[in-house]
Amino acid sequence: MSAPRYWMATVAGGYLLVVIFRFFPALARYVGVGLALVYTFVFPFMDYFRNTYVENQMTQGSYYAIEENIVTNLQEGDYDALQQLMNGRRLADQIGPQYGRQLLGTVFFWIPRDWWNTKPIPTADLVASGSGYYFTNLSAPLWLEGYMDFSVVGVFLLLFIYGAFVATVEQNVGAFRATSIPAYCAFVPYSVFLVRGSLMSTVAYILPFLVFAAFSTFVAHRRIVGRVQR
Repeated sequence: MSAPRYWMATVAGGYLLVVIFRFFPALARYVGVGLALVYTFVFPFMDYFRNTYVENQMTQGSYYAIEENIVTNLQEGDYDALQQLMNGRRLADQIGPQYGRQLLGTVFFWIPRDWWNTKPIPTADLVASGSGYYFTNLSAPLWLEGYMDFSVVGVFLLLFIYGAFVATVEQNVGAFRATSIPAYCAFVPYSVFLVRGSLMSTVAYILPFLVFAAFSTFVAHRRIVGRVQR
């Protein structure tokens, strides 16, 4: 529980999906609605008891109401997407399109900044800094990522690529049957944070897991094929 909430949600949600696929497959179609409700109503409570409750108890001896913490939380910015979109559009119109610079930073996130002095910062940080915010741990949804790089064309292009990728995963998740289900179940809850952005941060966390999962799936599939052939 001391881990960041997105990892908690990914691990807990992944295990939940594995159990559902294994024992209650008929309920799988309702998982999306359930996860949406959990992210909407449970996350604010997790944030409240993680930070505000303890701080107020120690410093002021009083407590904020749950709804006040949700609406006026200035330390986490949990509901910042709309404002970030407006700030991002204004900044992009001021400095012009980045022409793939932000996406390039996402692809090569693994290169240390000591080796790449002009390496771009995550889009959320760029927008927050450009807007004069002192707190830069904010969101940059996929459509903002696309707009910052290629304006309106980038929005359609990036969302089309992501949609095609998700459709391909959905259509082929059963190709390796049980060996691919764990990776799929972990990706489903994490995709919420992938869409939230920034891409540079979310891809850096999930890519090593997906590479390891793909390798494990490949090895397991080869072993199964080998046993069948023998």
